[in-house]
Amino acid sequence: MEVRLEKATNLDAKAIFDIQVKAFMPLLEKYKDYQTNPANETIERVITRINNPDGGFYKIIADNFLVGAICVFSKEEKQFWISPMFILPAYQRKGIAQKAITLVEEMFPQAISWELATILEEERNCYLYEKMGYIKTGAKKDINDHTTLIYYKKEIGCGQSERMEAYKAAELFTLNHFTECHGALLAGSVVRGEATETSDLDIVIFDKNLKSAYRESVIEFGWNIEVFVHNLTSYKDFFKSDCDRARPSLPKMVSEGIVLKDSGIMETIKQEAIDLLEKGPEEWSDETIRIKRYFITDALDDFIGCTNRAEEIFIANTLAELVSEFVLRTNRQWIGASKWIVRSLRNYDENLTDRFIEAFDTFYKTGDKNKVIGMVDDILQSNGGRLFQGFSLGKY
Repeated sequence: MEVRLEKATNLDAKAIFDIQVKAFMPLLEKYKDYQTNPANETIERVITRINNPDGGFYKIIADNFLVGAICVFSKEEKQFWISPMFILPAYQRKGIAQKAITLVEEMFPQAISWELATILEEERNCYLYEKMGYIKTGAKKDINDHTTLIYYKKEIGCGQSERMEAYKAAELFTLNHFTECHGALLAGSVVRGEATETSDLDIVIFDKNLKSAYRESVIEFGWNIEVFVHNLTSYKDFFKSDCDRARPSLPKMVSEGIVLKDSGIMETIKQEAIDLLEKGPEEWSDETIRIKRYFITDALDDFIGCTNRAEEIFIANTLAELVSEFVLRTNRQWIGASKWIVRSLRNYDENLTDRFIEAFDTFYKTGDKNKVIGMVDDILQSNGGRLFQGFSLGKY
């Protein structure tokens, strides 16, 4: 659905007023907040907002149809307030409000903060704002015995809003997107205490009613979120495929994950993951080791003989991956990719890892290949050394 904003004029006052009444009337009937509910305002109040020199009303147009409006004004320089915002009931829960807020924030890049208020008892509204990085200020106003107005603020710094606390963000995400799931957990760097400014949230969902597994990437609550969704059999297939390739991504996430929701299944699933990790990968056959020795030898020869700096950098990259895999798999250790290469090495042997890093770091900095060559030869030696003469593959 295409959503856009257009600045409102006095000619739009009647249409905006009618939508405002329709949008807020259900809340007025529910909470009896006669003194504060926009459904109880006059059209003159709408006109005043349209002509506010410090802001104004913007029409929310979805697929070329007027479905709502959002009012924005500045309290102080670079500090903005949203109030009110409303969508026709028939167009609510379609993501339009979220898109409208995003668009209005983009219209005022000079903003250092955004503020708004909503009814505490309207949990979906609170969820929307928190999902978009708005944080409760702690200020509250009792409207009547069963209605409380709460205030939110979003600080803008370096183009990023403040992140919600990781566990709370994961819990809210699960609650609102996977209400009927049977199990959920939070994994990744935030669980291990290794989170950085660019870390994301890894959330694993278990839902027995799901037809097939999938993964999805979203941004909510100031976090990049990777969600891995499984039914109660699909995760077993992923466990197996991960272990077959010796990169146990899902078993590791499940084993270390903090439970967000559990209908009685998580203990068993987590134990399955732990058992697989403790068992380790399948042992390489002698033939597999022989093949790997050959390809490492081939890459090492290319590395030694290369005189083109650009080419030898990429040969070194290949050699590092081949050798790290070789040393880990010949010792029945799990392997990894990217940052998990060095983590897997360190988990196996700290001293070897330090030597590995020093050897390649020296080459990348100075071009000296000797430490890399010596280390690779030492690793190969325990399994027969370099291999070229007599090697064949596929010969009958």
